[in-house]
Amino acid sequence: MSLTTSSVSRPVTTVMFFLGIALLGIISFTQISVNFLPQVDIPELLVETDFSNASAAEIEKTVTKPIESIISTVDGVNKISSVSRDGQSLITLKLAWGTDVNYAMLEVREKLDEIRQALPENADRPTIYKIDPSTESIMTLAVNLNNNNG
Repeated sequence: MSLTTSSVSRPVTTVMFFLGIALLGIISFTQISVNFLPQVDIPELLVETDFSNASAAEIEKTVTKPIESIISTVDGVNKISSVSRDGQSLITLKLAWGTDVNYAMLEVREKLDEIRQALPENADRPTIYKIDPSTESIMTLAVNLNNNNG
């Protein structure tokens, strides 16, 4: 007996089967939560140091390189990238997945306190930021009001 023949010969069983599937779907729909932006702890830290009235080359030599060398010893660091520009040093630490970001942040803070005396006096104290995707903008729009009618 084929599926079609048994479905036509037993209409009550077929209807009850589909009602059961629909009921399970409704229960699942009401019980399962959906997060559009689920909570994710991205294992990244950003170290920012301001050093006003200094060139990018000077900042790289006196601020960025010493900080990079000391924080590269933190457990779980996969990659360090940096940007030195006039007046500011930005260093990004990418940590291994599963690394406790709060503990790594504490460890970086301790390392920076060790090297604080080696940094220039005019440089501000390095600030550590935890990367949080929920604070990022979802979309950025730009409007161009330039009218070129020849």
